[in-house]
Amino acid sequence: MVPPGYIAELRVLVCDDVADTRDLIAELVRFHGHTVEVAENGASAVSRILGGGYDVALIDIGLPDMSGYAVARAVREHPNAPPIWLVALTGYATAADRATATFAGFNEWLAKPVKMGVLLAALRRPD
Repeated sequence: MVPPGYIAELRVLVCDDVADTRDLIAELVRFHGHTVEVAENGASAVSRILGGGYDVALIDIGLPDMSGYAVARAVREHPNAPPIWLVALTGYATAADRATATFAGFNEWLAKPVKMGVLLAALRRPD
């Protein structure tokens, strides 16, 4: 029997330009049994996502080379993009920011600082 709230191991990409934030989120997600890789900028995140193999990507919006919105659009508009659950993890926390994230192609939007339970719930994507 599978315990309530159990999430099968996922392959997660964490993209944030702030090393401490990126590493903390990656370690917390790893601690909960998932495989995690990291990207420091938007271009790297797009390349990794389009390469396939990820179930979920946690993407910061305020990246130095391209916004997280641009990352989501690049992935969603690519004709050969693999299916992936995109989660915006950002300090931009207004209703307009949430709407922009949804329009760009994010499945979930989380405001920083995010509680661990909320972050884990965002990983529970529908199949």
